[in-house]
Amino acid sequence: CIRDSILTYLKKVYGEELLIFTLDGSLDEASIETIKSFYNISVYPTLIINGKKYEGFKNKDEILTILCNNNKNFCK
Repeated sequence: CIRDSILTYLKKVYGEELLIFTLDGSLDEASIETIKSFYNISVYPTLIINGKKYEGFKNKDEILTILCNNNKNFCK
């Protein structure tokens, strides 16, 4: 999946500075349902960065811009 490749790339570049958690929204598990409810997630994929929701597919440059706007440590 392209999204997974982008997230893998970002993790390699930023290492411990960037935490990435992927969840399967179709699973019927209490923890996933809690996260979906808390962030009002109904569109997939959805990124949550510093508590802000970004719905729909984002390419690498869009994600880098979002990261940079949220934390200048990600501006390279």
